[in-house]
Amino acid sequence: MAILNIGGQSYNYPDPGREPGWGEDATAWAEAVTEAIGSSFAAGDIRGSVDLPPAATATNVESMLINSVDSVAGEVLYYVSGPTQFQTGKLTLTRTSSNWRLTREYVGDSIPLILTVTSSGQIQYTLGGSDTLTIKFRFSTVEV
Repeated sequence: MAILNIGGQSYNYPDPGREPGWGEDATAWAEAVTEAIGSSFAAGDIRGSVDLPPAATATNVESMLINSVDSVAGEVLYYVSGPTQFQTGKLTLTRTSSNWRLTREYVGDSIPLILTVTSSGQIQYTLGGSDTLTIKFRFSTVEV
């Protein structure tokens, strides 16, 4: 029998086909895992990875639309990579009565990448040069 730990709680989890009558233990463990996973994401959280081809004008970053109904603030942790360029950073976002405000901190290579946010919560970018970059990101929200 295996002992599985989640959230500081230990569960006896039987080996398949070995011990009968283990339904309650397995159900309790499954419920604890479901609760732990569910509590690590808020309703407006976003995760993803998107290619960013060069863009001279502000272009939407696919799947980076912040839910303005559920979110009042949040942060985006991101990693950008290209053929020879790397950068990691954080966007801090705050919703005001009519707009979103964005601040950006980063370390790594100086990349001709500008990240902005629209009043509706859409993250946009402009990118100089000829290289397509990949951005991996995680937006964590502060819910209303």
